[in-house]
Amino acid sequence: MPEWIAAGGCFVVALVVGVVMLILSAVKLLYQYERGVVFTWGKYAGTREPGLTLIFPIVQTMRKVDMRIKTADIPRQEVMTKDNIPMLVNAVVYFKVISPEDVIIKIENHVYA
Repeated sequence: MPEWIAAGGCFVVALVVGVVMLILSAVKLLYQYERGVVFTWGKYAGTREPGLTLIFPIVQTMRKVDMRIKTADIPRQEVMTKDNIPMLVNAVVYFKVISPEDVIIKIENHVYA
């Protein structure tokens, strides 16, 4: 077998492997509790719903946002009542993301915000 055919065969195999990897990286899966915020060349391009979604890996990126209810424990604090009696207060905050695009674009870390 001539050498140029062997070299060409390696090139074709490498090209096929590269194309398959590109296609596999374009398919993204979003679970029922997630939304995907898509950016094209760094600009907001839309929000994707749960299920299989396709993005173009070279020009697009997608950030996932968890839409489930989250809890934040507020540490115990001592407060004074109106009649100057000290009291210990402990609280738990429940919050949920309503707008996934605002969470990604406008807030750096929405859990601590």
